Amino acid sequence: MKNLKHWDSKDALEEIKNSLSVDEDEMFTMLGRRIVITPQATFGLMMRSAADLGGINAAKIFMRKAGYEIGTDMAKIMKELLKLQGEELITFYCETAGKRGWGFNIIEEIDVERGLFKTNLYFSPFVTGFPERSKVSVCDFQAGAIEGMFNATGKKVQIVETKCVAKGDDVCVFENKK
Repeated sequence: MKNLKHWDSKDALEEIKNSLSVDEDEMFTMLGRRIVITPQATFGLMMRSAADLGGINAAKIFMRKAGYEIGTDMAKIMKELLKLQGEELITFYCETAGKRGWGFNIIEEIDVERGLFKTNLYFSPFVTGFPERSKVSVCDFQAGAIEGMFNATGKKVQIVETKCVAKGDDVCVFENKK
């Protein structure tokens, strides 16, 4: 496994703490949006529950759509407030994901203009809902979120998870389907 200590956890905590505020209803906000602070396992349990109720394919479609919508919304916020564009937008989103509990991305390849993208994701919260091996990848939320980010740059891509820890792989890998 790659060295994931590429950021200082104390600095990351301080950065997150400094970006939090409380609104008039005493709710936590970040980047002007209300946020929920919840255990990381919540998302794996949500994926597993959706699979138990509607089947794994329905759960994958639901989570991918949710990820896409949230990725698109986050891109809009980051473009407006942080003035990020293009490759910088996607890189920032992926590199800060670990600080927010979504797993650590190590980007292997990115070229927004050509639609090239590949990242290795460590510690995805979605695999926690599948302690036994899954026959399919389960991190569709992240694939959808990355697609939403690309869409915000004006580049349409289809991100696929080619490896998944829930299937027994040592890392989750996302790349643009060429």
